[in-house]
Amino acid sequence: MSGNNPLESTRVARAPEEEVKPPPGPSPTVHIRCFGGFVLTVDGREPDWDSVRPKARAVLRLLSVRAGHWLHRDRLVETFWPGLTGSAAIHNLQVTVSSLRGVLEPERVGGEARVVVRQGLSYRLRLPRGGTCDVADFEREVREARAARRLGRWQEATDALCGARDAYTGPLLPEEGASDWVVPERERLGQQAAWATGTLAELRLRQGRLGDAVETAERCLEIDPFRDSAWDTLIRARERSGQRAAAVRDRRRYGEMLASLGVEPGRGRHSA
Repeated sequence: MSGNNPLESTRVARAPEEEVKPPPGPSPTVHIRCFGGFVLTVDGREPDWDSVRPKARAVLRLLSVRAGHWLHRDRLVETFWPGLTGSAAIHNLQVTVSSLRGVLEPERVGGEARVVVRQGLSYRLRLPRGGTCDVADFEREVREARAARRLGRWQEATDALCGARDAYTGPLLPEEGASDWVVPERERLGQQAAWATGTLAELRLRQGRLGDAVETAERCLEIDPFRDSAWDTLIRARERSGQRAAAVRDRRRYGEMLASLGVEPGRGRHSA
């Protein structure tokens, strides 16, 4: 195994949904939000987390970020029990998964789990039909936007970029703080969000939708205040819409940002 990021393996090996058939009967509807704060509901109710230990909640959040994808047992063990021997760590993982199943499906008595499932040595959080995960929605919209943009399908690209903008409601799982596993994912998804909002702002400017261009460029800079192209879009949209005082203010803000990076303000395209 390479690297310490438990999410790396999910992007190179994914088991299709049909490989594991759910037990007979209706599956619970699961909705997950990971951006801006963690929220998970099962059939419209939020489980009672009071009885769930902090580490078990962290395991659930990791599974939620990659809902629908398989995570190998070894990755989970390396992430959450790195100081334990193999058998002790695996036992802790099994107890943790059991506790999560108990709180996610409290009515289940025996039988197979429907939410946190296992196949072989891997676990995942299932998203049955009708379920949602904001991270999955966001990444799908970004992929579709990139593909449509390459093909010059601008309306499709715009629609997908709007979907990505709406799905990204804040940094990934702030509850996790600077946990080793979450930081690279938070940064990766934040950069995708900055690209999506920045690209959408540029398209709005080309379309002459200046108010939308300003609003979206500002949103991009909230995500990534160092994104030069977003400053360019914001200032041009201000100028074209006659907001001269605001454009001057934004040129000054841009110059301050460049100075904070040690770049001479006069070198920036729109610096004061």
